[in-house]
Amino acid sequence: MQGAQLALDPRDARRLAAVYWDDRRDTRDTCSIAVSSDGGGTWTSRAFAGAGSGNPLPSGMTLCRNAVVAFGPDQTLYAGYEVARPSGFAQVELTSSTDRGATFTPPVLVDPGVAGGGDLDPTIAAGRRAGEVYVSFQRYTADAGHADVYVVASTDAGVTVSAPASVSPPEQNAAGSRASLAVGRGGALYVAWIDGSAVDLDAGGGIASIEVAASGDGGLSFGSPHTVAAVPGGCGPNDDCGNRYPAVAIVSPAAGRLVAAWNGAAYPDASRIAVARSADGGRRWTTATTLAPLAGTADRDQFAPDLAAAPDGRVDLAFLDRARDADVGLQDVEHAHSLDGGKTFSRPLVLDDVPSDTQRGDFAAAVSVGSSNAAAAAAWVDGRRGNTGDPATDVVFAARPDSQAPTPPLVRGALVVRSGRAVAYRLSSSDAFTPAAALRFLCAFDGASLRPCARRFSLRLAPGRHTLRARAVDGAGNRSTLTRVAVRALPAISRPR
Repeated sequence: MQGAQLALDPRDARRLAAVYWDDRRDTRDTCSIAVSSDGGGTWTSRAFAGAGSGNPLPSGMTLCRNAVVAFGPDQTLYAGYEVARPSGFAQVELTSSTDRGATFTPPVLVDPGVAGGGDLDPTIAAGRRAGEVYVSFQRYTADAGHADVYVVASTDAGVTVSAPASVSPPEQNAAGSRASLAVGRGGALYVAWIDGSAVDLDAGGGIASIEVAASGDGGLSFGSPHTVAAVPGGCGPNDDCGNRYPAVAIVSPAAGRLVAAWNGAAYPDASRIAVARSADGGRRWTTATTLAPLAGTADRDQFAPDLAAAPDGRVDLAFLDRARDADVGLQDVEHAHSLDGGKTFSRPLVLDDVPSDTQRGDFAAAVSVGSSNAAAAAAWVDGRRGNTGDPATDVVFAARPDSQAPTPPLVRGALVVRSGRAVAYRLSSSDAFTPAAALRFLCAFDGASLRPCARRFSLRLAPGRHTLRARAVDGAGNRSTLTRVAVRALPAISRPR
């Protein structure tokens, strides 16, 4: 198996989809999708493109690969994929489903006039409005030595697409690393990619740059790119890049705010995941911070990052780690999350119970992450089930649910008040998985039932002793223990006439 790119339905986090393909000789003409309606507990798989599906490959194309998937805000499911000839020429198709992945529309070629080496490495993102979907891809020259990033847009659920818009300048070279797409909360479209034009693959060495460009017109045109960071190309002599060649992911957790993550290292150092942020739509970026390796493990590669943002603003980061490898091909899948827009991340947590053995099957190492307010989910290809004599790979899914309640609310406000006068109270809490600004509160005075209340509210109290009760509720619905605060309301002061 290859791929395992994951998507979560923004309107129903129990609905998930993962796309993959099998590159064995007798099945490499098929791309498949697995769908779940119970949060990943059970899955149903079927072909959606190529042999065994209702969408045959174009004439002369015998390979289906590099499938990607996204859910639209109206629950439409979008899928893109490469169709290719054995000679190497490839194109990218886009299709959609409105019946939970049971059937897909006839595909459309996103770049029908391409020549030379063709189009490779698609990525996909759904817009904020129903029917909006974007596909990025790399257009290669005939000798596959140079690639440029392009994007197409659709506003009719993929029935038609715009003319390809150029994203990367022609003097750059995006070959060797797939671009990443993000749609901002305000509707802006962002593309991140690796410019490797200054990396010398033959002699080794050189610097790659992390680039980001934005579109304010729905992907029809893009502004000049901005450099996020310059990083070592990671390649040694004779194209020995390994896991050190950079790969980038980008996400927009709030309007105008971006988080980028990438891996990189100077040959032969171990690759590390780095993160940077932008608060102005990608024009300026913070200095990168680097994730530390797992405590007590050897200094080995972190690579293949992926990012997703939950509706409440939490940012999830998944990546692969060779920390437990002893030069026998073992790799783990790790997850970390940020509650402050990517400024800091939690200590990474290993999602697999047993490391995947990359020598038990021929597959490209990758992980995909998806986010809901209640959980972070990941999918990847795993080789643990096979052995060297009988390689086998599987698409594996794991979810990290939010099972911890928020802290009891802290109540700020006067404890002795004058009846008849408005008194204000402020509630605050913290949670391990929900940003503080996204927490909700329930409150009531005396014997009244708890009801939703704002984090800052005011009221007037009758004379006497009262009890304010409050709970905090996180994005998964976990409720804190009850906070009780005694308040005394003194009689109103009578004024002489």
